[in-house]
Amino acid sequence: MSRDKLNAGTDSDRYTATPHIKAGYIDISTNAVFRTHKDALNCFGYQKGHYQRAAWKIPDEICDVIELPYNSSVWFPTLDDNTAWDNSLSDDGLLIIEKKKEADDFRKNDWEYRIVMAKSKDEYNRTLYRFIGIFEVVPGYSVGNEQRFRRVSTTVKTYR
Repeated sequence: MSRDKLNAGTDSDRYTATPHIKAGYIDISTNAVFRTHKDALNCFGYQKGHYQRAAWKIPDEICDVIELPYNSSVWFPTLDDNTAWDNSLSDDGLLIIEKKKEADDFRKNDWEYRIVMAKSKDEYNRTLYRFIGIFEVVPGYSVGNEQRFRRVSTTVKTYR
């Protein structure tokens, strides 16, 4: 499916998994945004109810189909300073620094690869989750209360 056809979906499909599943991929050039975690997760086979956690581990059988390692997740970070976290995205969009404010409360996950759906706002101040790429842990930068991730792809396959 061409990018024009992907972007030409109906208004009701704009913030859902439907156009991305039909296309077979999500790419940052298509400005993929979702209203809810569930909408984004549907691109990767999630079929349950409402989901509001910061990350979801992708089942191994789905990782096989979308060609990601078994230790992959979908992550919904807030990329600014908030109460518990001070996460940031580099100006070039290639590096995420995940920093927990309370160092003694920081637990690293074993997810080396993360499909990142960054929390953002639209022009009406509504929350959206924007696909910004696949990121992997940067070895040697998982110290104390901080981890770093570098972007390794701007495209991810979806799961039918």
